[in-house]
Amino acid sequence: MKLKDNKKFKIFIGVILIILLGIGSFGFGTFKPNNYIIDKITERVELEQSKIAVKLGLHEPEFVYTDQQSFILAVRKCVNYINFTTPHSLRIPSMIIEAQAGLESGWGTSRFAIEGNALFGVRTWDPKLPQIKPKDNPKAVWGVKVYKTKCQSIQDYVDLLNNHPAYKDFRELREEMVIAGVYNYNKLIDTLTLFSTNPNYTTLLKATVNKLKVITAN
Repeated sequence: MKLKDNKKFKIFIGVILIILLGIGSFGFGTFKPNNYIIDKITERVELEQSKIAVKLGLHEPEFVYTDQQSFILAVRKCVNYINFTTPHSLRIPSMIIEAQAGLESGWGTSRFAIEGNALFGVRTWDPKLPQIKPKDNPKAVWGVKVYKTKCQSIQDYVDLLNNHPAYKDFRELREEMVIAGVYNYNKLIDTLTLFSTNPNYTTLLKATVNKLKVITAN
C-alpha cells in the first residue's frame, strides 16, 4: 500500500512540475526557459529533499582518509551531506571547498586538522569557544576554532562564506552565476582574497583546483 502511495505521490509531483514549467514558459512569451520559475521549482524540490533527509534520519558521514585522493572524497561526502539541507542558492561549489580544505589543512595533515578537526583554519576571538592556540604564539588573543567533526568544520566554512561581510562579493557573484546556470571557479576564487593574508592565495587556490582535477581523474 505504501509503495502505491509513494508512486502516486511521485506522479503527482511530476505533473505539478510540468504544469509549472509550462505556465512559466508561456508567461515568458516563448518556450525559452523562465529562470524565475525554474528557481522556484528548484527551491521547492530542495525543500522537499531536506524534509525527506530529516525524516530518514540521515547521519553525517565518517571522515576517513589516508592520502590526498581519499581526503578529497571524504570532503565531498560531507559537502553532499550538507547540501541536503542547504538551498541551491546558498551552496558553495564542492570543488572550491575541496581545494580550500586541502590547501588550508595540508590535505588533513596539519596540527589544527588532527587535533581540532579544523580544515580551514577559521579563527575565533571568543575565549568561550574551544580553540587551539598557534605554537609560536601560545598567548595570542585568538585561536583556531575546534570542531567535534571535520564535517562540522566544513559546515562552519559554508556559513562563514554565506554570512561574513568580507565575502559579500563572493555571494553577489555566485548569485549571478546561479541565475545564469554556469559557475566560473576562477572568478569566484578571485573574491576570496580576504580569506588569507598571503598575497598569492587566490593563485595558489586556483592551482589547487587544477590539481584536484588531476587527482580525482585517476
